[in-house]
Amino acid sequence: MLKLFWTPARIGGVPADPAWQNAADSLVADQAANPQLQSIVRAAPLPPAGPALAARLDAWLAQRSHAAPVTIMAHGFDYNPMAAPAPDSDDPFSSIYGLPGPAIPAQLSLLPLVGECDDQGANRADVAIAFAWLSEGTMAAFSDACWNNDYQLAALDLAPLAAKALAVVLGHFGARAVPVHILAHSLGTRLVGQAIGQLRAAGGAGSIERVILLGGAEFCVDAAAAFADCPFDVINLASGQDKVLPLGQMACDPVRGNGTPAACVIGFNGLGQNPRWIDLQLDAAGLVAWCAAGQAPTGLAYTVQAAAQDDVHPEAWLNHWAYYTNPGNRLLVRDLVQHAAMNVAALTAAAVPNGMASVMYGHFNGLAIPPTPATCAERRPAGAVIA
Repeated sequence: MLKLFWTPARIGGVPADPAWQNAADSLVADQAANPQLQSIVRAAPLPPAGPALAARLDAWLAQRSHAAPVTIMAHGFDYNPMAAPAPDSDDPFSSIYGLPGPAIPAQLSLLPLVGECDDQGANRADVAIAFAWLSEGTMAAFSDACWNNDYQLAALDLAPLAAKALAVVLGHFGARAVPVHILAHSLGTRLVGQAIGQLRAAGGAGSIERVILLGGAEFCVDAAAAFADCPFDVINLASGQDKVLPLGQMACDPVRGNGTPAACVIGFNGLGQNPRWIDLQLDAAGLVAWCAAGQAPTGLAYTVQAAAQDDVHPEAWLNHWAYYTNPGNRLLVRDLVQHAAMNVAALTAAAVPNGMASVMYGHFNGLAIPPTPATCAERRPAGAVIA
């Protein structure tokens, strides 16, 4: 597994500030002590992979002993990949990117789902890239950015900036015609959506074949624009029982006004109206029955459930991690990522229940994306309360 780390040159500040615009964020391999692979200036156009990054990616590809697609993993909110590795730390390699073993239960790790290893951490295979990014901020950091909470900082500033680095990586694989799958959870889906949007806006399509989104915190209006007429498959696992996503929708008010289409996120409201995109609502009776009946293109039955079945995750009761911690969900996600037959065309032909029980479902195409405020006065109107 190749580990890529994105870190911002500065966390605070506002986009209207020239110092913020000219800051150069960093992409490194493994830990920060390793040489920088690429410096990415925020206000500059999307660059190609530079010599150091290109060489590192090509060397990793060359040493693989198979031709399986590269699977890029994207974690969500509240991680710091530079934190000291330890159980319960903010380091994603201690949980979602961790190798299963005595300290890391297999259910907390994405690695077995992408084929990097089995549930015991054995049978290693170099198939995955763990894209680690700073997705949390201190009160000092979000206050300096003139936001009212750390989620605003992560969702509205950090995710789009980290997405630029991911877009560079995707662009390089596209230039090499290397097949790519993507598995993203929570705010990692915004990272991915923003990266794809930036790549396509720059005229690149990459070589993405399939994107699997779990509990997506990307905004529906943004996803509708980024994935419009996309030449690859997107399968979005969503849930009406996810208790975290509504909090994220509210946290970005007033930039994304509560109760407005601009605040809706894909993991709670789905998308619709895209022939290459399928929404699978894990708490919908029709989907549960379809999965249990073995009607999937694999011929296998899947016992899917939206509510967490155990407390393997410390905040399991919020049902935001059940997408990949519940055993039956894990089997479905594994096959959606790895199995050639689990594509949108085959799933559609098998009459998979596609849709979400949301009054806004299917009404996001063509809606305006609210611009992210660039000045402190815009971000924190007079009288705003810091949460």
